[in-house]
Amino acid sequence: MKIRTFKLAGIAVLTAIDCFTPKFCGAQITLTESDAPQVGNSFIFASDSTPYVSPGGSGANQTWNLSSIKKKKINDTIFFKSPSTTPFSSDCPSSNLVQYSQSGIFKTYIYINESVSSETEQGMVMTYYSTINPMIYNPSNTLMPFPATYKTSWGGPFNFWGKYFGTDSTKYKFCYSYTDTVDAWGSLTTPANTYPSTLRLKGTVTHIGDSMWTKSSGVWTY
Repeated sequence: MKIRTFKLAGIAVLTAIDCFTPKFCGAQITLTESDAPQVGNSFIFASDSTPYVSPGGSGANQTWNLSSIKKKKINDTIFFKSPSTTPFSSDCPSSNLVQYSQSGIFKTYIYINESVSSETEQGMVMTYYSTINPMIYNPSNTLMPFPATYKTSWGGPFNFWGKYFGTDSTKYKFCYSYTDTVDAWGSLTTPANTYPSTLRLKGTVTHIGDSMWTKSSGVWTY
């Protein structure tokens, strides 16, 4: 799955960086459910401090050399857990996989439904000490349809509901539309390794609008 909490306009590379293991099917690099993370998997990642990295060209048989990027901080680890082992599974009852990470005192639980046809985000919960901030996606956010290969494209509305940190009287709804396209394939080189069977994902998001409600004397007001 793509290692990002929300879809932002830009480029994502689908290799071990994104927790998938692409494979060739005949002449095509193809992702299926069997390539996606499973309960018990963990992945190490690091942030980059390079001011700008060109995404390179699109299309078939590209070569991307990102060997000059610099690690900004120590490695972090993402863990994939069963929802039943996490404290907020009831918020996203259709999930069957959780992506968990921790950065200092912040903990993040991303609830996912993984099937033979797709991976979708059902919601996310962030915690800060005893403060809990749930965000429920309705409709859910498609991370990846299966099978996915060069020129696979998908998108639609992407909305989430939640409450602001530390409050029980303010809630919000953010509305977006998004389009994702596997726009290239080729070989990727990073400081860690060279990945000869790489798919690249281009994502575009349009912000549609926001709504906020406050509660006073037990009544929610728009």
